[in-house]
Amino acid sequence: MSSQVIGMLGLLLGLAGGAFGLFYGRYKARKERGLDERYDEISKRALAVGWKCSFAAMIVLFALVILGVLESAAAAIGIAYLVHLASASFAFVYYQLKL
Repeated sequence: MSSQVIGMLGLLLGLAGGAFGLFYGRYKARKERGLDERYDEISKRALAVGWKCSFAAMIVLFALVILGVLESAAAAIGIAYLVHLASASFAFVYYQLKL
């Protein structure tokens, strides 16, 4: 098998595993009454923080692309995506402990 087929298989299996984990986790949380107003408020605040951090990261990274410090815009988008995921995750944990 070529590496492209293995890579595509990995992407599809990762997508299927992530979807299964998402739906199973929400099923279990709903069963134990974990999806309440508190969860909604924490999710809303955490995602707002994640988008604010990713917007700031995009401004800085694309400025670095324009100045020639970063070579590719694809790398800048990938870094901005990682910043978004990390900041939303940390904010979710922070608000979970705070509220």
